[in-house]
Amino acid sequence: MFTVRNGLYDDYSETIKAYRNKHGLSQQQLAVMLGMERQAVSKWENGLSKPSFELWKSFLELVKS
Repeated sequence: MFTVRNGLYDDYSETIKAYRNKHGLSQQQLAVMLGMERQAVSKWENGLSKPSFELWKSFLELVKS
């Protein structure tokens, strides 16, 4: 595993859900923005899987913008 400053990766499921809710995005909309399937976003938010390093970096780029 890897570490992202401020512990964002450690609490990835809450971070993703909070970002999506703050911006009024559905899981489908976020999935499209990241070029993936909605089910993957659902699994992330429910803690059933973690985003890959590359997808996490893509998500963090969205957070920064």
